[in-house]
Amino acid sequence: MAIQVSGTTVIDDSRNVTLGNTNITGIKTATFNSQNTIATTTGAITVDWSTFQNQKQTEPTGSITYTFTAPLGPCHLQLIIDSDGTSTPQTITWPGTVVWLGSTWAGVVNKKAVINFWYDGTSYFVIGSNQV
Repeated sequence: MAIQVSGTTVIDDSRNVTLGNTNITGIKTATFNSQNTIATTTGAITVDWSTFQNQKQTEPTGSITYTFTAPLGPCHLQLIIDSDGTSTPQTITWPGTVVWLGSTWAGVVNKKAVINFWYDGTSYFVIGSNQV
C-alpha cells in the first residue's frame, strides 16, 4: 500500500520514500538499519554506493583495486576497513574519481581505518583516519 500526500506518493509499495526537494526538520537522530560487509579480501572489489551508504571491508589480505558504483545523488558515504590483527600489509588502488583532501591514505596493519567520502555527483572527496 502506498502513502500519498496531496496526490504525491511519499512511500511506495517497495518502501522507498520519495520526498522531492522537501526539507526534513526537527530530526533528533537519523540512523541506518544496516551496513554492507564486503567479504572479498583481495583483488578487484566493487563498492556499490547505490545500495548502502555505509560499507565495511573485512580483513584485507592483499592488494585491492576498488571500483565504485555511484550513489543515486550527492551524499556522504563511509567505508571502514577493519583489520583484526591477522592481516598483512595491503596496497589499495582507488578509482580515479577519488580526490584526497590533504594527502593520500596509507593502510595500517592490524588497525581500523575510517574513510569518509562526499560524493558531489562526479567525484568522491575524501578524508580518512587510521586507528592509532
